Amino acid sequence: MFLRYRTGKSAKARADVLSKELTKANKFHNEQTNINGYTTMQKARVAAEDREERVYLINQVLVEDSHFNFSKMHLIMHWADQISYYGSLPQFLTEVCETSHKAFQQAYRCSNHVDSISQIIKNYSRSHNLAVRELEIAA
Repeated sequence: MFLRYRTGKSAKARADVLSKELTKANKFHNEQTNINGYTTMQKARVAAEDREERVYLINQVLVEDSHFNFSKMHLIMHWADQISYYGSLPQFLTEVCETSHKAFQQAYRCSNHVDSISQIIKNYSRSHNLAVRELEIAA
């Protein structure tokens, strides 16, 4: 059922063509049942069987042409191999972004929240200059 939602346009078009062909065949079949004198119950049973077969065939066409070979899903297939071979994948870690963002968060907290961008820049440049000066003194 899940595969049906990842079908391409060509698979949907083929399923529509198949549906139309089955509808035409069903009309012909219904005309034959009227000629042969089927009872109402037999006609209903034949119609239900036709409906089930139609749904089954259309789903088969959709499932056969369904695939999950698009870039996002394809990359996931390689993660287990890469993690076991190279170790953890640092490009997917958020620690680096969080660490560099922490200084700006602290600077925003120190500001009075009015025209905060200029205050953040001043605070950050002061702390950065102080850190550079401490490194120079230590060297």
